[in-house]
Amino acid sequence: MRAANPSNARRILLVEGNADGHRLYYVSLMAAVAEQAGNRVFIGTTDAALSSPEWTMHLGNVASSTEVAILDDFSVETIDRLSRELRVDHVVVPDGDAFAFELSRGKSWTTSATVTALVMREKGQPSKVPGVAYAKTLIKGALLQLANLRPRVELRILKSAAWNGFSLMPVSRDPVSLTFDTHRPGSRLLPTGCFWFGVVGSIGQRKNLPLVASSVAALNLPDVGLAVAGCIEDEVLHQAQPYLEQILRNGGRVEILNRLLADSEMDQVITELDCVVLAHSNEGPSGVLGKAVAAGTTVVAAGALTLRSDCRQIGSSAEWVRLSQVELTQAFVRATQKPHPEPEFLASPTDFASELLGVEG
Repeated sequence: MRAANPSNARRILLVEGNADGHRLYYVSLMAAVAEQAGNRVFIGTTDAALSSPEWTMHLGNVASSTEVAILDDFSVETIDRLSRELRVDHVVVPDGDAFAFELSRGKSWTTSATVTALVMREKGQPSKVPGVAYAKTLIKGALLQLANLRPRVELRILKSAAWNGFSLMPVSRDPVSLTFDTHRPGSRLLPTGCFWFGVVGSIGQRKNLPLVASSVAALNLPDVGLAVAGCIEDEVLHQAQPYLEQILRNGGRVEILNRLLADSEMDQVITELDCVVLAHSNEGPSGVLGKAVAAGTTVVAAGALTLRSDCRQIGSSAEWVRLSQVELTQAFVRATQKPHPEPEFLASPTDFASELLGVEG
């Protein structure tokens, strides 16, 4: 990163109104890197995001030095107008899919500021009709390339931390950070004495917790446990409950941490797990996967083809199977027989932020 230089100082606008997932984490990375370079940072967001626990968690340390603008919508027109009002030099839209498609449908970016939008969902989502998802991906790719031809506009595709391949468009790999020190003494979040599988993060229907729980229960072993850590949708937890109870009847263990986890807590859980389970119904990069590799934790993935590609890149410590109880249970058996992998960091947070900000890393 270049040293701060007042003559190179820019005015940067970061636009994110959704507090879900890791979006505000991305904003915090960019705000920190921009301010370190001597830039003035503005954040466009919503009242709901500003008052969310995620805002306090991710932006509590940097928001005091930034200026916040409250937006009612995040259309190209609104962001264009705000960038003119604030006289910014560069705009970043971290959750940029809708922004990109507005541009592809003819909306104009009229301000003199440059803008970078991160496309978080590159592929068409799975469909029960054969070939539909593939067709959606082709159409989406063509529209994104069209939008990327606009003056002063750059679209970047979010790829997983493990990605290594060719892309027709600029790529940013999902940043990996691990704030938990494995050598630091302290209390564990998970008890010792069993092999821990775990589902971590924001846990909705797409993460297939009931299927994961039923697959662990099917092992019928007393020395395994399932940890579920993060905000869990009520219906998902209700659907998984019979299988969680079966794990306990088998003599295994269940740990539920149903709340928003601080980064250090999430990292500690991932580090203490023996195997992270990613059974996803939809496509897209997984930040948990990158953290698992950095922590030296085995991975069993299922479902999303994005995850299959990632597991191939990672090697023997990660395995992908189809979304079925039989295949997941078999993969879980193999996971219990693997040695702990060596930790490996796949993608730099500083590089990620610098790419979106348009500065040298």
